[in-house]
Amino acid sequence: MSSFTKNLSWRRAAKAFGSEGENPNIEPILEAIHMCVCGVFCICVGHTPTPCFHFACFTLTPPSLFIPYFITFRAPSSFGIQPYTVKVVTKPELIQQLPGVCYGQAHVGQASAVLVFVAKKDCVAAGDKFIALRQLKQYAPPYAEMIEGSMSGIKASGGSKEWCKRQAYIALGFGLAAAAEHKVASCPMEGFNGEGLGKLVGVKDDEEVCVVLALGRMPADDAAYTGGYPQWRHDKSAFFERI
Repeated sequence: MSSFTKNLSWRRAAKAFGSEGENPNIEPILEAIHMCVCGVFCICVGHTPTPCFHFACFTLTPPSLFIPYFITFRAPSSFGIQPYTVKVVTKPELIQQLPGVCYGQAHVGQASAVLVFVAKKDCVAAGDKFIALRQLKQYAPPYAEMIEGSMSGIKASGGSKEWCKRQAYIALGFGLAAAAEHKVASCPMEGFNGEGLGKLVGVKDDEEVCVVLALGRMPADDAAYTGGYPQWRHDKSAFFERI
């Protein structure tokens, strides 16, 4: 069993966080969330005056991942658009207010850092911004047209907000894996008042909170960490259908 697999088996949805010792380093987790790439990846070396793009059937392998703040940053995102932002809450006075907008869940108030994933509502606007930032109409017109067509189709079908949220969930998964790899206690959360949490962290009108990832120290009591429940998964024979 690889260390990565062992660490995923180790992780739980933390029901409590520790208060002793130094705060965990969350920078690798943020990097993992941030470098979300799919479709096109740009590598510029030195002082390049214009963007440089490398295509291989519109799929390129990203560089080596660094560590958990760094791995959410590097999670895949359709077209590389990343139609979401991540609010990194580390101020104690803000963290202490989080249980009040998370239905009284005490453990979120014990966290060292809380990542609030905020998805855009309009995928077309997100796509247009990406095209402009990467200057795709100038350097890769066919790719720009493909993005515009795809985003317009998604929005026309009424799936704009959901598409943006799904991209954020990909990054959440990478963040969880990165936290496990670095033995940082973590807990993904959907139990919150979206409006209240949005006001607390400063969400804009064109955005919406979709999921939260609490990060912190391991508590001294393992039972507190797990909430007293062992990790459970379906049997592989029931989970995987080989065809």
